[in-house]
Amino acid sequence: MGKRETALVIVLINCIVNAYVLFGQSVKQITLKPVYQFSGIGAERNSQLYSPSDFIVTDNNEIVVCDKDDNSIVIFNEYGDFIRRFCSTGQGPSELNHPMRIGILDNNLAVLDCNNNRVQILSIDGKYIQSYQAPPITSLYLSGSRIVFTDDGEYYFNPGSYDSESLIIQKYLDKGLIKGYGKIYGSKKNYLDSGKKLVKKGKIPDVYKNRVFPVATSEKYVYCIHCSIPVIRMFAPDGKELWVKHLNLPECKLIKKLWIKDNKEAPANVTYRLNYWKDAVVTDDDKLLMLCNIDDRMVMYEAGMDGTIRKCYLGVNDNIAMIYVKGENLWVFGSDTHKFYRFKLEK
Repeated sequence: MGKRETALVIVLINCIVNAYVLFGQSVKQITLKPVYQFSGIGAERNSQLYSPSDFIVTDNNEIVVCDKDDNSIVIFNEYGDFIRRFCSTGQGPSELNHPMRIGILDNNLAVLDCNNNRVQILSIDGKYIQSYQAPPITSLYLSGSRIVFTDDGEYYFNPGSYDSESLIIQKYLDKGLIKGYGKIYGSKKNYLDSGKKLVKKGKIPDVYKNRVFPVATSEKYVYCIHCSIPVIRMFAPDGKELWVKHLNLPECKLIKKLWIKDNKEAPANVTYRLNYWKDAVVTDDDKLLMLCNIDDRMVMYEAGMDGTIRKCYLGVNDNIAMIYVKGENLWVFGSDTHKFYRFKLEK
């Protein structure tokens, strides 16, 4: 076992055995065991997944998967049985080219069709309904930008300093800009500057600091999770910043330490991105769940609407890339095994 793996194991063992304190609050460690799992490498052809980029769970517990390399949408029932696959490669109605995100809109599907620069609205059985022009997201995915759809025709995305001074933009699909949330570090021109010299010195350039995950609650409060600095923010529906929390998490400390080491050892023309989080979702009662970027075991933190972290969930030994929560059910996807897992969360 190498030094990196040894350090990782030590951190995870400490998470399991010891209750540590953040912001003066005890953090409860909870080990999750799958209720069941399905799919995976070697699955039948109909249910085979190539490169899932996003997934959602409908009200009747169907799992809808957006597969960016196959340019398709695949639907399973709650037990993992294949139901249908639709869409194909192209530019026409119900055709996709590198779909990256998916959401629910009035019981239909909203699909971010990146290379066609549009958001397609499809019925749950794949029939074309309508298209809208997408924000400049395609190139932003290279810098970690995200788009989050709401069920009333709005969406939030992180412009990554690209033509915006806001950390998060809120828009209508059909009417344009609603408002911006937060102010970026530095200036808009930082989008064009990778900050390679700073990265090689182990410092965080502004372009990294401006990469965030937006997550909206049922009442349109907005969590802002920074990818490359250990900070989360909360904005009110009117755009006012309510609080900023700095996270003193053991995983963040380890990830940054390894990031500094990797960049120092890399060739002069190569730098690696710093990512603390892989995904983030909000529960039905508006708590924030953040999936940590630990490859060999699932680690997830829960924060309340005041930003206080109270729970640390430890899950399967898989490279979990995406999470989705509905009621007490937590669904996750492992990118190494291509398996979906379902867990029960504590109430």
